[in-house]
Amino acid sequence: MAANIILVLVFSLLATTYAGIPQRNLIQLKHMINHKGFSSLDYIGYGCWCGLGNYGSKVFDSTDQCCQLHDQCYDRISGGFFGCSPKLVTYDWTGLSNGGILCTDRENTCDRKACDCDRLAVECYAQYRSTYNPNFLDGKYKGNKNIACK
Repeated sequence: MAANIILVLVFSLLATTYAGIPQRNLIQLKHMINHKGFSSLDYIGYGCWCGLGNYGSKVFDSTDQCCQLHDQCYDRISGGFFGCSPKLVTYDWTGLSNGGILCTDRENTCDRKACDCDRLAVECYAQYRSTYNPNFLDGKYKGNKNIACK
């Protein structure tokens, strides 16, 4: 009985620890997007590339291309035996009063590279905000994204 309780506690600890890790970087990206005055929900399931994974090779618009470039940025810095895992790291950044974003980790570290990928994506979102089309969000898109994005 005591062994079962210990196993449940250990499993719970491991589950919450590992379940929380991938969200670290996503939470930081969310805060960067919010710093620019947008909702991070605007980019979940947008077009072919925004959100978790992607649907294919096409790009709907400039906002979707920002997401594609973000995915490619993560791909570039990922890999290797001791490689960078940008979705798992936490990094340091500062939101400037003019709306800018400053990544503050040491140059050439995984943390800094992940921050730079996120910063560039958020700056891209801001640059193309006027072309943002809410009809490209999941749930509002009138069509099959799996077909449209191939």
